[in-house]
Amino acid sequence: MRERKLKRSDIAATSRYREGHGLVRSVEVTDLSEKGCGLKNAPHRLSKGTAVSIQIGDVGPIHGVIRWCQSGQNAGVEFIQPLSQATLQRLKEENATQPDPEILFR
Repeated sequence: MRERKLKRSDIAATSRYREGHGLVRSVEVTDLSEKGCGLKNAPHRLSKGTAVSIQIGDVGPIHGVIRWCQSGQNAGVEFIQPLSQATLQRLKEENATQPDPEILFR
C-alpha cells in the first residue's frame, strides 16, 4: 500500500460535486488534505480519470481528478490546485469528525 505524502484530516462534510458540465449531486467529503479528498456514497457511479468540481460549504468550486474508485460510490480526488493552509484549516475546524488537539490547545 502506498504511503501518503500529506497528512489527511478526518472530516465529514455534506458537499456537492459535478462531473464536467453534468448535474450537481450531493456527496460526503472525507479524508481532506491540501491536495485532495475522499468522496463517499456518491449517488452516481464515479470513474477513475474523470474531472470533477467540488463545493464544500462556501468553498469552491475546487477542481480535481478522480484518482481511484471503490464500488463506483467512493473515490479519491486529487485537486488541480492545492487548498491554501487557511482554507484547509477552516474546513477542518468546521467539519471535523473528532476534535483536533491542535485546535483545542491554541
